[in-house]
Amino acid sequence: AQDDSAEVSVTGTWGVSEIIDADGNSQTLEEFCQAKGVTAEQVGGKYTFNDDGSAICTVAGVDVEGSYEFDGSTLTLTTNGTSTPYTYNAENDTLECTDENTGATSVFVRQ
Repeated sequence: AQDDSAEVSVTGTWGVSEIIDADGNSQTLEEFCQAKGVTAEQVGGKYTFNDDGSAICTVAGVDVEGSYEFDGSTLTLTTNGTSTPYTYNAENDTLECTDENTGATSVFVRQ
């Protein structure tokens, strides 16, 4: 098997496309927001990963600067001294992050 992991780049802007709850039920971001009575901006946010390892996270209209490391399978995003792991799914070209409190997984796609 050929190892393509070194070829993968996560640079660019990513946003939430769907939310998978702890029971495995999937909703689009729009469906989730309608169900919860919130806006996409409050929940989703956008993440921009730059070539130099810096990152900008925009959540609820606020930009937070941070940094990231990517090893081909896991992206570790650090903002305000807190590191959060995101799993890269090469087959779907998505990043996934599971909230330890709710068990819900946010699925991010390239914008």
